[in-house]
Amino acid sequence: MKNSLQTYLGAWAGVIPSKDNSSSIEQRAYRLYYLGLESFDYDDIRFMIGQRLGLKLLVPIAIDLLEKEPLLEANYYEGDLLSAVLKLPENFWNYQPMLKDRVSTLLESNMILIEQSLDLRMEADRELKKLVEEFKEKLSFKEGFIRKLLFSSSYFYS
Repeated sequence: MKNSLQTYLGAWAGVIPSKDNSSSIEQRAYRLYYLGLESFDYDDIRFMIGQRLGLKLLVPIAIDLLEKEPLLEANYYEGDLLSAVLKLPENFWNYQPMLKDRVSTLLESNMILIEQSLDLRMEADRELKKLVEEFKEKLSFKEGFIRKLLFSSSYFYS
């Protein structure tokens, strides 16, 4: 048996898309759900992450790829896989702190490369810059909040 998302997550939970009444996005997501993960290309990983399907399996794979090539172009533009990962909701990162730490480290260690590669005349590059800043902001806000909580005198003396 091939190692598909279905193998790990069980049968498709949604409506099975028909060729006549479903969008190409629904059909592709359904097809990929049953395709062996070893057959996924970079764009399939980007696409399924964008559809929020199989995140616990696909995000670590995406991070592995990004650690080797931070601005990997899955299909549309340089950095589109990184953009898909950074667009994940905060709730996902709250439940996956080790993955969040890996992305944070990835961004920190590649910040110069990322900044030098961005062409801010391009919409996709402006969006990627914004996503990187927002991800870093969320991390620093939480770290700052925790630091204040732990080191405020009212916390220890009240």
